[in-house]
Amino acid sequence: MDRVPFGRPVPRPCEAALSPLHREDSEGFCPLCWGALGHGLRTDEEPYPIQYYYPCSQCGTELRLLPPQTVMHNPSVEAFYREHGIELRETPPWELCETYGEMRVVSGDESRVEFDLRLGDAVAVSTVDGRGTLLSFERES
Repeated sequence: MDRVPFGRPVPRPCEAALSPLHREDSEGFCPLCWGALGHGLRTDEEPYPIQYYYPCSQCGTELRLLPPQTVMHNPSVEAFYREHGIELRETPPWELCETYGEMRVVSGDESRVEFDLRLGDAVAVSTVDGRGTLLSFERES
């Protein structure tokens, strides 16, 4: 019999298996219960006055990230850090906090945040939207 028994995983390419994680109506899945995550931007809480939050629609868990933390897997950002001897996929996130410069909400568009990444004398100014998606990344010299 050539049929696959119900409940048995069927091998698929990695891209096909991960494609449901990249939906427009969700920011992914909750690491605790696999419920869909929403998104939002908060500008009124201490100790971090600007942060993104990703609430789970199922269990209520809320993940929070600083604006620079939302772009760490972008190829341009990774290359910027790599040029300064930092491999982002091998560096714990708390070790990067000292590289985060000023963060500010863009005037006239409350859903955008601009921030600096500082590595020595090198500075990159980044802008992200209300979901934490990188819109621009410009190096200053």
